[in-house]
Amino acid sequence: MPACSIIIPLFDSRRTIAEALESVRAQTVSDWEAIIVNDGSTDDGPVVARAVAARDPRFRVVDQSNQGLAAARNTGIAHASAPYLLFLDSDDWLEPNALADLLPAATSSPSGAAYAAAEWRDDEGRSLGWSSDVDAGPIGLHELLDYNRFPVHAQLIRRDVLGDLRFRRGYYGCEDYDLWTRLALRGVAWSPVDRLVCGYRMRPGSMSRSFDRMARSIAAVIEQTFVAARELQAKAGDIPCSPCDCSMLRRTSVLERNALDFATRACLDGEDGCEQAVAIYADRSPVRHIASAAAAEAAYWSIPYAECRAPTTWLEHADRYAEALVSFWSRCIEKGWAAHDLPGRVIPHLASWLVRPQTIAAHLADAAAESRLPVVLIGFGANGRRLARALMARNIPCSARDDRALEPAETVLGTATIKVFSNRAPFDPDALHIVTPGDDRAIMRSLPPQLRRLRWSQVRDTLSAAALAQLHPAFARAQQRVTSMPRCLDASMP
Repeated sequence: MPACSIIIPLFDSRRTIAEALESVRAQTVSDWEAIIVNDGSTDDGPVVARAVAARDPRFRVVDQSNQGLAAARNTGIAHASAPYLLFLDSDDWLEPNALADLLPAATSSPSGAAYAAAEWRDDEGRSLGWSSDVDAGPIGLHELLDYNRFPVHAQLIRRDVLGDLRFRRGYYGCEDYDLWTRLALRGVAWSPVDRLVCGYRMRPGSMSRSFDRMARSIAAVIEQTFVAARELQAKAGDIPCSPCDCSMLRRTSVLERNALDFATRACLDGEDGCEQAVAIYADRSPVRHIASAAAAEAAYWSIPYAECRAPTTWLEHADRYAEALVSFWSRCIEKGWAAHDLPGRVIPHLASWLVRPQTIAAHLADAAAESRLPVVLIGFGANGRRLARALMARNIPCSARDDRALEPAETVLGTATIKVFSNRAPFDPDALHIVTPGDDRAIMRSLPPQLRRLRWSQVRDTLSAAALAQLHPAFARAQQRVTSMPRCLDASMP
């Protein structure tokens, strides 16, 4: 019996299926089977799949009439013989280490499930310079109530954990999110693996770009999950394995973010897109009031996503993005859904979003490389771990100090081991100390003044100021082009 069944739905994917199957064949773990479910394809994709299966008996092709993605995955489950399942779409791919990293983590996980990082790539397979991370730790219901935390092929789960649950039709573009939330309601939590295991292809015309339909489907998942969680809490007092906030206040906040997310994605497509954005927001928002922080978050993630770009490219397209946003916001202001000074309030928040932790870590790692000194991280939370990864990528060894460490210990991070010492340990006067917490005022007061140091917060503030200086002119030009926009930027211009 193989250790893992990899289920690959196939529908009209002649151009990408060979790459997906080759990524499976290249796994460093060889104990797997791949079940390719031909969901009524009308192109030559099944021919490619059968040719691969003829050369490697670990691949099998199962044919069915076109029934959709959920049904194809369920057919794959029915034909699977392995105790663990991984679902791979025909236009995505796995890194060679995927099974080697995910299988041990799922085996040792209390829930029999694990997830890892995915890299976003364009239609040609080129990296977009962006990947998800696993700093959230284990993912259970509380985390999934916000949004889907990982692509379908970035997770692996023990088959018997599914029980009678399967993918359901009718959840356009989020069948996996629907299944994950129903599993989480039963207490399943995915254990994290701090490794990149797969690529996620962003391509124009894909299912995930039908914004209105996806907004409705995701809202349906959110609604049903909050209802089920509240019912479960009323009966049992808590959610199995996962303390969870399923309050009405949080429900409203999550639904509002979903509405604003998809409305913002739509607004980039000229006048028609702006009208669609207004319609999506009017239809899906539970409050119809746009807060500046929420608008900034949606602008950062959703506008680039609509063009299959990484958010790290935002400033390269700032003029066009700003004009689309100002057009959308002006309609919302006219309808009374936002304050007249919304754009001016959004810009500082957006500047902060543009300075991502990975960018700060890269700047600090480059500075550490130039110093040629031993590196000690002060604080080993999410920022410290990100910085440690950036240092490891440059072959720079480091250790860490953390107030949660009572005794010296070793922490495995990816393929490296980091020594973590108590904050009571003596300081190394010859090392470069990098203070990683975002709020470091108390730490800075406690450090010996002679230490050589860098500060995460200082780099963050410098980069945010630079981003702000680029955003202001872009939004000012957008305001001039969108004549219906109230004059609301002047007070915030530098």
